[in-house]
Amino acid sequence: MTNREIPTVIIIGAGFGGISTVLELQRRGLLRILLLERAAGPGGVWQANQYPGARCDNPSALYSLARHRFSWSGRYGDRAEIQRYLAEVVGNAGLEHCIRYGQTVTSARFRAETADWAVQTATGEQFHADYLISAVGQLAEPCQPNIVGYERFRGVQFHSARWPDSLDVSGLRVGVIGTGASAAQVVPWLQRNAATLTVLQRNAAWVLPKSDVRYSTRRAALAAWPPIRAAERTVVYALCELLILAVTSAPTGSRWVTRMAHDHLRRSISDTALRESLSPDYPLGGKRCVFSDEFYPALAAPNCTVVTDRISTITESGIMTEAGDQLDLDMIVYCTGFTATDFLSTIDVSGRDGKSLAEQWAPSAKTYLGMATSDFPNLFFVAGPNTNLTFGSVVSMLECQARYIASLLSWASRNRVGLIEVRPEAETAFDGWLRDRFAGSVWARVASPYKDEHGTVSSLWPRTMTRYRWMTRRPRLTHFRMSRLPS
Repeated sequence: MTNREIPTVIIIGAGFGGISTVLELQRRGLLRILLLERAAGPGGVWQANQYPGARCDNPSALYSLARHRFSWSGRYGDRAEIQRYLAEVVGNAGLEHCIRYGQTVTSARFRAETADWAVQTATGEQFHADYLISAVGQLAEPCQPNIVGYERFRGVQFHSARWPDSLDVSGLRVGVIGTGASAAQVVPWLQRNAATLTVLQRNAAWVLPKSDVRYSTRRAALAAWPPIRAAERTVVYALCELLILAVTSAPTGSRWVTRMAHDHLRRSISDTALRESLSPDYPLGGKRCVFSDEFYPALAAPNCTVVTDRISTITESGIMTEAGDQLDLDMIVYCTGFTATDFLSTIDVSGRDGKSLAEQWAPSAKTYLGMATSDFPNLFFVAGPNTNLTFGSVVSMLECQARYIASLLSWASRNRVGLIEVRPEAETAFDGWLRDRFAGSVWARVASPYKDEHGTVSSLWPRTMTRYRWMTRRPRLTHFRMSRLPS
């Protein structure tokens, strides 16, 4: 670029990760920023998930940016409220001028001759910047299961992340595939509005009580008051850390949380056979836990049936199970999650010497702190590999990454450093540390979406949020190769 003393930065994604990164860069005086977002507004995953009942399963006190308060209407924010919150953050911080909406990034190429990144979008536009930061997240692309006969179904079918506008299910026989977090939120609405509901379950989820409450106007204002907000945020953070410790290193805590889940199931489901089918057969924490007070009652409703037989094929009129039962349906909703381990799979990223990121991360993604990978200079990740959480708020992790990257780029700008690249030995050492922590853990023993196709846990962070915050408190410059700009 023509003026490297004030570097240019392109960020992909206007969710929590992208917005928090812009804010941190601006706080350090790095103002030449372009944020590319494929949707029509900020929100990230909350733009995609438009299904009824979409709501965060982390308390809003923690699922929000530390420096930006908001008068939440309840303990947990729903999709619309989270979008309003992010829009308010963007507006109050004056970020609109640096965001380009409707821009789907298709490729990004490092140009060694100019030491910058060339970013191409689906509209044919090309942008260039000294640094590229991916903040597309791990929940960007829906996971559509490859079921035989999918194309034969004559009814309506779609993934929950592609929910049609103004959908009316009145009088319909609806089938839901999956019993994870998305299903737990949409199933109660479908049960209330559809004629019949059939839920096809492969593995029962661990379900914990959510204890959601709606705030009065006075209570909402009180919760937004800085001292109260800080106190509530601290308490929620501590509880989440205890849950993570229960899964990772505290057997007594794990037994206590397991008993809480069993008690929740027993209180909610009186039918013995149904309760048995909804009892998980793997250790708590091995897969994503569900927080809901409405899911179990919906499954126990007279117009709802839970099917645990495996799916054999999709037919013209519904679903055939391996037991030979034909389930006649008018609509199929796939609540099958996201491709959480296919990082940046929709963007063709090439680094030094034309090496592709897909090739770099074969067979499994490997990074340094989930934020950088060797042979890809000036490329950083927010919500990258091994930064998701079993319990807790991923926003806390994103803010750590945003601070770290902004601090590193600020230092580079002050010291006329033009290229930053993590050293391979630092990347390998960090990956080895991760694998040692995962060995023998609950995640190593359970097949889950946290693992890639080779059985490597590439999505999750194996320790507490506090541990990650400590490890990312400041950049260790010796772990990077730096190239200075000419005088």
